Amino acid sequence: MKLSDRQLLAGVGLLALAIVVTVATLLVAAIGRGGSPSEPGAEAIRVNADLSPHTQLFGDMVTARIAIAIDADRIALDSLRVDGRFGAYQKIASPTVRRSQAGGIGYVVWTARLSCLDATCLPGKAGKRVRFPTARVSYSLKGGSDTARSVTVAWPALLAYSRLDRTQLAALDPRDEPPWRPEFTALPAVSYRASPPLLAFLFYGLGAALIAASLVLLGPLVLREVRRAVARSGPPSLRLPPYEQALWLLENDVEDGEDVEARRKALELVAVELGQRGERDLELSARRLAWSPEPPASEDTRALAQNVRRVNGRRNGQPG
Repeated sequence: MKLSDRQLLAGVGLLALAIVVTVATLLVAAIGRGGSPSEPGAEAIRVNADLSPHTQLFGDMVTARIAIAIDADRIALDSLRVDGRFGAYQKIASPTVRRSQAGGIGYVVWTARLSCLDATCLPGKAGKRVRFPTARVSYSLKGGSDTARSVTVAWPALLAYSRLDRTQLAALDPRDEPPWRPEFTALPAVSYRASPPLLAFLFYGLGAALIAASLVLLGPLVLREVRRAVARSGPPSLRLPPYEQALWLLENDVEDGEDVEARRKALELVAVELGQRGERDLELSARRLAWSPEPPASEDTRALAQNVRRVNGRRNGQPG
């Protein structure tokens, strides 16, 4: 049975069509892998990009995720890097990268959370189709080659719609409470550059150290001022006789000129009282301190007052 010219041409056309379809399928498969067929190492990597959700209400967050599978024997897992740009959409935080390996296959999942509240992202009445720039995945082959290679991957389209139902808004009373509510579940967890409990512990410790240092530095000064104030104020009880007031003054420290004069007068008063009591040695010691060229030292007057009180105790029948 002989074929006609028309049948022969039809057969040749079908064969040519089959060849074209086969070549196109191979090209599409190569592009879907993220690299061209002739690019070295392109057949050792598979890249897939996805958005969640694909349909977004204005202000909602969108999760962009790139999943990468590689031949770990040919591509260094740690060399994989993702460069994703999203136009007006901003990354909420730094993207997360999870790396794992099972046998000879390495897996990397790159995830970024996106949001846009600018006027450029308003979807309008009919909604808006958003196309992000293609992402680039770079990697290095094993075997000593330092040349970085890369493949690109396209993001699916994002459909953005308004949160406002214009028909519903037209029927609402403007005096009523707005029908929409904020969504807090999609907000990322609060993060800090430094641990708040650790900072609180450090600041409390620093405050305690400063207080201790101030006490060490100011304590002697405060104590000296208190002693001066006590010395100026006189004995705690104004009902004491002059002799007891003089002894009290001799037993306390003084440093300025006025207190020195008061101390000399107290010594003279004590000397007179001791002379009347027949305590000649103590009388002479008190007069010597009262008329000494140098201001009477606190140690000397205190020792004199203690000796006087010891003598007074013996006179009153108390043990010395």
